[in-house]
Amino acid sequence: MSLSFKPEVPLVLHWDGKLLPSLADGRSLEERVAILVSGEDTEELLGVPVSADGAGQAVAETVLKLVRESSLEGNIIGMAFDSTAANTGMVQRACIRIERALEKPLVWLACRHHILEVVLKDVFEACMGPSSGPNIALFKRLQNRWPIVDQSRPQPLTPNALSSDEEAHRLEMLGHLKRLLDCGNHPREDYKEIILLSVAYLGGGVPTSFRAPGAYHMARWMAKAIYAVKIMLFHDQLEMSRRELAGICRVAFFVTMVYAKCWNEAMIPSYAAKNDLDFITDVKRICDDGVAVGRGTCHAAPSLVPFREPDRTGHLR
Repeated sequence: MSLSFKPEVPLVLHWDGKLLPSLADGRSLEERVAILVSGEDTEELLGVPVSADGAGQAVAETVLKLVRESSLEGNIIGMAFDSTAANTGMVQRACIRIERALEKPLVWLACRHHILEVVLKDVFEACMGPSSGPNIALFKRLQNRWPIVDQSRPQPLTPNALSSDEEAHRLEMLGHLKRLLDCGNHPREDYKEIILLSVAYLGGGVPTSFRAPGAYHMARWMAKAIYAVKIMLFHDQLEMSRRELAGICRVAFFVTMVYAKCWNEAMIPSYAAKNDLDFITDVKRICDDGVAVGRGTCHAAPSLVPFREPDRTGHLR
């Protein structure tokens, strides 16, 4: 932190932890926490100190130490954080400990990508069932077969299989996703890929080529969305059971009609409140009822997924 950093504006406190190679020997790992503050026309990295571990108490103590050394206790009005249990537990986790130490209520600004990760995980498990291991068998099947898939024959969603409300929403979502593509502001390739795939599945045009399937283990949060849509685009060239087809069709429907827009706008803090409301509205309008909203997180109930099953060709009935 710069010694001249003496802000006079309210600040949001950000932190994120990561296991990194130790600076002492380069072989062992140590938990480091990046800590910064942001406010109107200001942003400052306070430091990336070592934490005893990644648990809530150690993280809170590490964050508070830098805040106090920087004499910023009076400026902090909110916290931005990943929605992990170490941060968001309601008794002894980092957020609660920081609030108590600063002796004032703070605005909780949970990372919307982590919130949406929980939503997609629940939707995927509701549609496909829980996985018995870190990898997903259907995804591995697509990866193995990809070299012989004819990419010139994708199968988009059939509009005449949709209700009038669903068709109106498809056209609305298609226009929105195309505008996101045109803006060209995509911090990562997989963010852009999910938009391209969603546009293709919603009938808005096919990319000149598709990326080969990448990592597919359960820890890759974008894998479920990307793989589900890619599998549905080429489902007629893959071997799937009827149960697998029904499940992956529901996941792809949810991803393209609701999820992709929210995911790509989750990084814009000023959109957060409207995006949360739009997400809940779209789920209730396009999917079955069943969304529980809690402090700092959203959880998708199993009934959130579309009710209708696809026919043997993969189209919704």
